[in-house]
Amino acid sequence: MSHLEEISTDKIHFSDFVKEKIRVWFKMMDTTKDGFMAKEDFELIANRFAVQYNLDEDRAKEIYGWLVDGFKKVDNEHSGDVMPLVTQMAEAIKNGAKISEDEYIGAIGQLMTVDPLMARNSLKSAVTLFFQIFDFDKDGFITCDELEKGLACFGYGNKEVIDKVFECMVKDHVGKMSQDEYVNAWLDFIFGEDKDNPFVKYFAPHLL
Repeated sequence: MSHLEEISTDKIHFSDFVKEKIRVWFKMMDTTKDGFMAKEDFELIANRFAVQYNLDEDRAKEIYGWLVDGFKKVDNEHSGDVMPLVTQMAEAIKNGAKISEDEYIGAIGQLMTVDPLMARNSLKSAVTLFFQIFDFDKDGFITCDELEKGLACFGYGNKEVIDKVFECMVKDHVGKMSQDEYVNAWLDFIFGEDKDNPFVKYFAPHLL
């Protein structure tokens, strides 16, 4: 387990609602379900995508870069003095250390507080990339089956919940979800306060 620097709560500004949603996000990304995140979790997800979607070398490297080196990319934009928890998170992942929920939330919270625009843009870029991979036939939309297949690579396989999310979100495009609908739902899930968000309703019903 890593030991990331303690930071006073007055330096991190996000609501308890957002904080608890990040816990849900953490649990969805914890592929080994051991209560920690580590480099091996991100590598496992990256490898699943490479195999499941038969990604070419460049695309596979792009996925690996976002998953394994995501915190490093953010850290490169700021000095460790500005976001020490993000810096330590990047080092912990690089060194294969295990990261707890609270440590992960602390680093994400620091990023969201210090540079909210970077936090939002980074998530938007990553979610957009994954949508484009989910979109197997490249028509700009995904079906429920494509969403299930994609989320399975992250280790999330509750088909009943995914079906409900899809049914709730798909309104204007029969049987399909647009890129904007998908990306905006995730952005609101992580950063927003809307309790009517379908991802909150079905991925985090305990928060309602």
